[in-house]
Amino acid sequence: MDRIDLMYTDKQLGFEYSQENTVFRVFAPTRNNIKLRIYEEAQSLKREEFEMIMNEDGTFECKIERDLKGYYYTYLVENLYEISDPYSIATSLNSIRSAIIDLKDTNPDGWLEHKEPEETKLIDSIIYEVQIKDFTVDRSSGAVFRGTFNGFVEENTKCKGESTGLDHLKELGVTHIHLMPVNDFLSSKEEIEYAYKEDNYNWGYDPEHYNVVEGSFSCEPSNPLTRIIEFKKMVMKLHEAGFKVVLDVVYNHTFRGRDSNFNILVPDYYYRMLSDGTFSNGSGVGNELDTQKPMVRKFIIDSLKYWMNEFKIDGFRFDLMALIDIDTVEEAVLELREIKSDVLIYGEPWTGGITTL
Repeated sequence: MDRIDLMYTDKQLGFEYSQENTVFRVFAPTRNNIKLRIYEEAQSLKREEFEMIMNEDGTFECKIERDLKGYYYTYLVENLYEISDPYSIATSLNSIRSAIIDLKDTNPDGWLEHKEPEETKLIDSIIYEVQIKDFTVDRSSGAVFRGTFNGFVEENTKCKGESTGLDHLKELGVTHIHLMPVNDFLSSKEEIEYAYKEDNYNWGYDPEHYNVVEGSFSCEPSNPLTRIIEFKKMVMKLHEAGFKVVLDVVYNHTFRGRDSNFNILVPDYYYRMLSDGTFSNGSGVGNELDTQKPMVRKFIIDSLKYWMNEFKIDGFRFDLMALIDIDTVEEAVLELREIKSDVLIYGEPWTGGITTL
């Protein structure tokens, strides 16, 4: 096993924001040169560039001594590849640049103190699986904000006298709402003008940024804050209606392979590789994350805890869970149950192809 495969840091990756300064930190132990690029606007060409300092633990770090809230950033790797941050918590349209935000600005009124459903025994769980866009995108749903987080929890909607939307969910008697992927994925354009085009649709099992709320479900996708606020409002409304919220998570593969942010930062580290240098394809779609590597395991567990702590999520359904090694699963379950003792965790007990795991 290579020395790189054993490297680990428990430092917070991504960025740490305050009004006084912002610290950026990324794991890239095999790289020699990474620069931080700061943009004032999402699509502007004008930028500032800063050298990042490499630490012994394989991280690159840069501290900017001013208030950067509302700005955007990327990393320039070896003066060749400009990428967004895989630890992003917000992005510009279509995942091009990472956004610098203060998460306190994303809490809707009543969020911190809102009432969550009481603890549920696993045996009493009744799960309803649904995709955000599918649920209300048709005009027959009666929703004003069709196919969005806002539309998902509209009340008093009907079709031919029958309840639709949130009112329909209340009539079903279910306990958990299982949301198909709501984190950032690449196969749908996020611009508002594409929202109702039939060819601009995907279930979302092609992840790009695991900790970013998907913009195509937002009423204002160009604003990095708005999609988070709308998602939190939806979760709060579901909680207040008595439902627990389960997220469908796809930690088994990424949509991109060779040119993914992970692979550009640390080539061939984040993925299971074959002896001929190609990707193992246990997912059936081109690659699979190597969950046994320390920093891959850390990323997955950090991500799960982020969704629970920041968004008050109540459970997770793992896509192709058999591609995640048992040690990672057990550690994740242990840490998540420290946050919520009744967290619901389940997943697909199969792979999508032959794996090296």
